[in-house]
Amino acid sequence: AGTSGAYGIRITGGADLVTTSSGAITLTGTSGAGGVAGNNGVGIDGAGTSITAVDGAIGITGTGFGSGSANTGVTITSATISSTGASGTGTITISGTGGAGSDNHGVIINSNAPSTVSSVTGDITITGTGGAGAASHGVVLEASSLTGFAGVKSTGSADITLIGTTAGAGFGLQSRDGGSGI
Repeated sequence: AGTSGAYGIRITGGADLVTTSSGAITLTGTSGAGGVAGNNGVGIDGAGTSITAVDGAIGITGTGFGSGSANTGVTITSATISSTGASGTGTITISGTGGAGSDNHGVIINSNAPSTVSSVTGDITITGTGGAGAASHGVVLEASSLTGFAGVKSTGSADITLIGTTAGAGFGLQSRDGGSGI
C-alpha cells in the first residue's frame, strides 16, 4: 500500500470464493494512501476467478487512493460474481470510490474474457463514485465484442440498480465498446 499497483484486497488467478446455503460474503478493501497509480480498493480478476453465494448476501466495498490514474474503488476484470439462489435473499451490493487524478472510477467491470455480475432473484445494486480528475466515471461497463460480455445480468426476477456519480469531469454511468451492457 502507498505505492503504485497496491490493492486493499485482490482475488485473482482462477480463485473461487464460495458460500453455500445462507452464508454471506463481505469484502472491504482500501488501497494505501499516498500512492500514485493503479491502486485499487478491491480487485477481482482473471479468467475463472469467481465469487458465488446461494442465498447469502454478497457485499463488496472498495476505495482506491492515489494522485495519478487508475486508482479504482472496485475492479472486476474477466471474473464472475453471482448469486444463484431462488429465495431472493442472495443480494449483491457493490460500492466503490475512485481516487484523485484522472481515470479513477468508482466501479469498473471490464473483460479480456467474459466478466459478469449476475443474480437469479436477489437484487443487484452497484454504486460508484468517480474521482475528482478527468475521465473519472462512477460506474463503467467495458468490453470488446471480440473478448466477451462485461456487464450485469438478471437471470430470473432480480432487480438491477446502477448508481453512478463523479466528483470530476466524467460520467455517472458509462457503457463502452460493443460487448458491454445490462
